[in-house]
Amino acid sequence: MVAAAKTKTQVVGDVCIREMHFESIGDNVPGHVHDFAHAMICIKGSATVRYRLPMEEILDEKIIKVGDYFNMEARIEHDLIALENDTLIVCVHPERPGKTWLEAIR
Repeated sequence: MVAAAKTKTQVVGDVCIREMHFESIGDNVPGHVHDFAHAMICIKGSATVRYRLPMEEILDEKIIKVGDYFNMEARIEHDLIALENDTLIVCVHPERPGKTWLEAIR
């Protein structure tokens, strides 16, 4: 059964770190947009990152595997889909001063 990835978010100093654990193939993080850029790092397994460029109807995608980094620019709609069981992706971005971590990741 496909499910949403389990997430854990921490702020360490001035860096926000969000772990996304995909237990099964097909588990996902639904499409969303941030007003800040962030790095995605594949720690375990692999996933497809799908994204829509500004003003474009065409969706593009990239497969990230263990050790791959991917820079997601600000204001780009994106989602993730696990290609392997037990996949772990970490997103890293600067903490946003004056906002709670929950506000910062929206």
